[in-house]
Amino acid sequence: MDSRLNPLPGVHALESFAQRLVLVIRQMLDAPPSRGGDEDALALMALCFTRKASEHLRSILALVRAGQDRDAVLIARSMIEGVALLAWAARAPSTRPALWRGFAEIEDWRRMQQQARSGEPLDPLERHAIEGRVLKVGGDFLSKAAQDALRAGAALPADPYWPYWHEGKSIASIVQELQSVPLYQYVYSVTSRWIHWSPRGIGAPAGGDGDRPDGAAAASEFAAVALAAGFQTALETAARFDAHLQLGFAGRLSELKDGYVRRLSGNGFDALRMAIGRVQTPTMREGRDA
Repeated sequence: MDSRLNPLPGVHALESFAQRLVLVIRQMLDAPPSRGGDEDALALMALCFTRKASEHLRSILALVRAGQDRDAVLIARSMIEGVALLAWAARAPSTRPALWRGFAEIEDWRRMQQQARSGEPLDPLERHAIEGRVLKVGGDFLSKAAQDALRAGAALPADPYWPYWHEGKSIASIVQELQSVPLYQYVYSVTSRWIHWSPRGIGAPAGGDGDRPDGAAAASEFAAVALAAGFQTALETAARFDAHLQLGFAGRLSELKDGYVRRLSGNGFDALRMAIGRVQTPTMREGRDA
């Protein structure tokens, strides 16, 4: 890699922003919510996603410090999926977060079916409880094939439910629908070969080109990608959590966001911006039902 394009100095700045965000989120998670409750599925979803995003961001920091930059990007890829799902759910807060929470019953039912197929003994009381809970919520998750079978008076498929809680939609289609997920295209492109164990992605020699994996000469670029995507997605997740429960951290999160944008816009950060692609600042919009 051209030394003039080395983004390593900027990586240290990104580490600093990530560390500061981790501390703010830790305080957010310790703060008692001013509203919400057992019926507020979006509050529960935002809480769980924020906690997970914080754990992932800490893992990215640890991996970058250990020089495991490419694996750090894989965690950032997962974080992008998480913020996309949370943003998508928040667009219909009265229905979609409840689907996320209710899908736990479908997962329990599938686990029970797998146990039965493998011959594992099933506790009759647990089986009865799971079947009762699925009976209450299962209608919300019926696949198109199952709905067609019901209309035709035919038997339901062995598994009549959506493959995913998000209306059976893929992550790619959700991201396309949102059109505002930070670094999605860039992060997915730089991790595709690595995550899918392709021969070039993990270093198989081809045509005498050597045996190093794609991009191995630009490790600091992967560090920049992981830290930028991790910071931006964790920031948006935390901002949604704070806004929904009115925790009082909006000012500190906004200060972090503004400082991050200013730093990457300053002189000397051309290489870093090149490494992480076109930086998109986190979107803080709250969703509304159509």
